[in-house]
Amino acid sequence: MNILYYGANNTINDKIIDNTLHNQTRTHKNIRYLENSQYLTFSVINIHILQFIKSLIQTTTINNTIRKIILFNIEQCDRECMTILRIILEKYNNTTQFIATTIQRSKIDKPILSRFILVRLSVDNIKIDVIPIKNITTKPTLTDIKKIVKKCRKYSISDISLELLNITPYKCQFIEQASNIEHQYCFHNNKDLAIETLILVCFYPPKYDIKKSNN
Repeated sequence: MNILYYGANNTINDKIIDNTLHNQTRTHKNIRYLENSQYLTFSVINIHILQFIKSLIQTTTINNTIRKIILFNIEQCDRECMTILRIILEKYNNTTQFIATTIQRSKIDKPILSRFILVRLSVDNIKIDVIPIKNITTKPTLTDIKKIVKKCRKYSISDISLELLNITPYKCQFIEQASNIEHQYCFHNNKDLAIETLILVCFYPPKYDIKKSNN
């Protein structure tokens, strides 16, 4: 049976990896994944990766053993990707076990959720260092921000907000703006837009009325 582990942050990915197994990095047509004697692990999920996984599991194994595939953060799937994943789960449920993780269960289609056993993992309330933002030493240009956004895609919006909160001098105002941005993100689901807007608010803030904010 397929298993979906969900929790508050990406430390859940570390919890399901068996470090006693020797993980080797494999590459196939620019697709990078880990392989050991028990399973294959994909840290990124998109249409090309799903098609590659399909090509692997549609052939039978020696002794008809069940294959195991680990997929990190399946909330990354767009609508088309979700459709392909659902088809794969339905078609190969007798030959392949999928073990997946997510930090945003609400973003996953119900037909996909119904094909998993849901297991909540408690995580330590630790701060995740968002390295691309932590490494910023000077005010980034708009071109720089575009590059930073791409590097931040694997981090959650809340973790990015917390990292930026350490930078901005207008903390109360940033918290209000970030809350609005996170709320809007729930509807438009455009992660790049949300990250870019957070960074812009941090480094190119609107003119705040400091006196009014302190009253």
